[in-house]
Amino acid sequence: MRKVDRVCITLIAVLAGIAIIRFGTPTISASPTPQEAARVELSSWLESLRGDENLSLYGFMDLSELDSVTLGEPYPVFLLSLEELRKYRPNVKVRDVVRDIQQFDFPLYVNGEARGFLTVEHFEGQWKVVALGGYPVSRELQAFQRQSNGNNQGQEVKLLRVPSIDGTFILVERVGAEKIARLGSYPGVMAQTERGREYHAPDVVPQIRKAVEEFIAAQERR
Repeated sequence: MRKVDRVCITLIAVLAGIAIIRFGTPTISASPTPQEAARVELSSWLESLRGDENLSLYGFMDLSELDSVTLGEPYPVFLLSLEELRKYRPNVKVRDVVRDIQQFDFPLYVNGEARGFLTVEHFEGQWKVVALGGYPVSRELQAFQRQSNGNNQGQEVKLLRVPSIDGTFILVERVGAEKIARLGSYPGVMAQTERGREYHAPDVVPQIRKAVEEFIAAQERR
C-alpha cells in the first residue's frame, strides 16, 4: 500500500463521529505488537494533552483524569469502501469483503467510563500509536457493549469504517450470524433504526452502499 493511502486510512479511522482528535506522535516507538505500542506510548500521548484548552472535547473532565486512564481491550478496525460494498451479496459474509487495514482502537477508561480511543496502526513494519480521540464514538460503543453484555457468548466485535460518509459501524459475529449496529447518525443510512441496536447485515449493507453511491455522485456533479 502506498504511503498516501495509509495516511488517508488513518484519517478515516479517527474522524468519523469525533468531536476532536490529536494527530502526530509525541514519542515514536517501534513495537512488535499493538498492545505493546499502546502500553508504551499511552503516557506520552496523555501528557501532550496537558495545557490543551480543548481538554473536555477529548472527553476528559479535568487534568486529574489524565492520571487515572486505563487501556481497554482493542477493537480491530476494517475498511468498508464502495469497492467492498459492491462485492457484498446477501449470501456473502461481510467479513469476507471488508479490508483489513491493520489498525486497532484501544478504548480509554477513567473509573470505568469511556474517554475515547488510542489508535494503533501497523506502519513501515512496526506498530505505532497514530491518534488519540473519538470520545463520542467510544461512549456509544461502551453503551452497546453494556446493552449486549448478557448476549456476548461466542461474540466477536469489529469496527467498520465507511470513509465516504464518515461512518463508524459495529460488525457483530455471533454463532455464524452477522449483525450490524450504527454508531452516530448518517443521512440516508439506517434512518429508521435505533442507534446501537443490531440489525441483520443483508438489511443494512444495501443502505450503506446507497448512501455512499449518492455521496460520490453528488461530489462528481460539483
